[in-house]
Amino acid sequence: MLVDRSSVEVFGDDGRAVLTDLVFPDPGSRGVGLEWTGAEPCVTRLTVDAMK
Repeated sequence: MLVDRSSVEVFGDDGRAVLTDLVFPDPGSRGVGLEWTGAEPCVTRLTVDAMK
């Protein structure tokens, strides 16, 4: 997942599935959250790094 000021890109299945969306959060927002419904998600790897 790449998160910038107004865009979010999520990559899954080694890049075979991609979701891109524009977002317009409140100016003071400092976090990212994920929500899902239905089947339980399977996260096999998660790395968090600051973008430069």
